[in-house]
Amino acid sequence: MTTIKSNYLRISVTDKCNLSCYYCHREGQINLSNYCLTSDDIRFIISQSMNLGFSKIKLTGGEPLIRKDIVSVIENINNLQIPDLSIITNGVLLSKYVSDLKNAGLQRLNVSLHTLNKTTFENTIDKDSQKLDLIIKGIDKAINIGYKNMKLNFIYHSKTSDKDFEDICKFASERDLTIFYCHYY
Repeated sequence: MTTIKSNYLRISVTDKCNLSCYYCHREGQINLSNYCLTSDDIRFIISQSMNLGFSKIKLTGGEPLIRKDIVSVIENINNLQIPDLSIITNGVLLSKYVSDLKNAGLQRLNVSLHTLNKTTFENTIDKDSQKLDLIIKGIDKAINIGYKNMKLNFIYHSKTSDKDFEDICKFASERDLTIFYCHYY
């Protein structure tokens, strides 16, 4: 029998996104395919992976919450009794779906949050700074319905990120959240 050195599997459930972050689009996020794994495909992949010893599953994208069937995807794979099931989201649609995701069996959340400054958001993430308000609303709603151990993904991309990081640290501290910090150059 083969020895598995990792127990962690990430599955991209869509390549579409509702933001236009420069660090994604600068890497060629144009003319993406319309093909997407079905809910049954995802369940099969996870089932086979669990048979090989994988126990930590993270759904990623693009933006997973864009999938109209994301709640049923979670329900479908949750029946496999995954010990650790999480999702990475940009948070724009989180307040809309978070209760349904929790009820479907989603155990943990990672939310990408790179700034709390609306001008910086408009210059680096998306021209519509109201989406930042939606992200914060989604994070707070997730906390209010009982999500614990939530992580914020922060990308340091330039010297202007210093102030953003300070703001994110304060935000995370006030809400008892963990920060995952990464450099982008």
